[in-house]
Amino acid sequence: MSTKEDQMVLNYQRPLYFPLRKNYIDCIEIELKSSSGDEWFGYKKKEIPQRKSFASCQAKSKETKRNKHILVVIWIFPVASLSHKTPIEFYVSGSGEHYLDLAHTLLHLQVKIKKRNGTILGAPDQVAPINYLPNTLFSERSVTLNDKQVSSQANYSYRCIFDALLSPRAVQKSMLTSGLFYKDADSKHESVELANGSDNINPGYQTRYNICKDSNLIDMIGPLHFDLGNQSKCLINSVNFRVKLERNKDSFALMSATQDFKILILHASLFVRKVKVAPSILTAHEVALSKGVIKMPIRRTEVKSFALS
Repeated sequence: MSTKEDQMVLNYQRPLYFPLRKNYIDCIEIELKSSSGDEWFGYKKKEIPQRKSFASCQAKSKETKRNKHILVVIWIFPVASLSHKTPIEFYVSGSGEHYLDLAHTLLHLQVKIKKRNGTILGAPDQVAPINYLPNTLFSERSVTLNDKQVSSQANYSYRCIFDALLSPRAVQKSMLTSGLFYKDADSKHESVELANGSDNINPGYQTRYNICKDSNLIDMIGPLHFDLGNQSKCLINSVNFRVKLERNKDSFALMSATQDFKILILHASLFVRKVKVAPSILTAHEVALSKGVIKMPIRRTEVKSFALS
């Protein structure tokens, strides 16, 4: 952050895209305060108490004002330490008055690609991850509500890449790039050649190679693909939400002429939005639940594989 006499400039390194599926935000107000408690606005300064010093970002919406919704964003970390052989599992408690906005659930990963012996990549190593790595890295995804499995996707990586390929081109070139999606060239999906004068060049592979070469840290974020997240209704409170992700083999997730490489997951977290609704809505839902069960209509997506002889 740099300041001048009449302005303040904020620099963001590699900002992440957050896909918006609903028009919640009309405007954003940002209030900046220094650690000493001084509030700055242009070249003007106003003294405030030290205990009230903070940096805040407030989103206002017409829908928020009408229904008295308060959005809370939290990061959920895995229930167990990250390991190369164990699945990644997230648990979101349903206690309290907050509802879960499942349509805006995002998965954040930080990974590195190294050799099998643990050394970093060098100049002769030609390897890159497959497309849309935050989701295609996993072979199976299961969703559990209150210890009851409600959804399981055995071919999860294929379902995710189909969703990405069927997205609008503007989305592929903007928001999906935060999930390392760079579309492969037609008929060159398996090409692992770099730009050396050959005609068999896959620009998507070339871009992903430049990002991960020398074992650089790959910071990715993308939406979690599951049927409950494709509908607009929030999950009521007192319902525990659990997601379990099974790893794909490194030979599946990496594109290379050899299998001498591996993917290390250094960080994993789940971006979850909680909604605090008005007390009148809570009361109305409690009355409705005393007379029946909650129903959330979904459009189920299934991916099946067939053997061709």
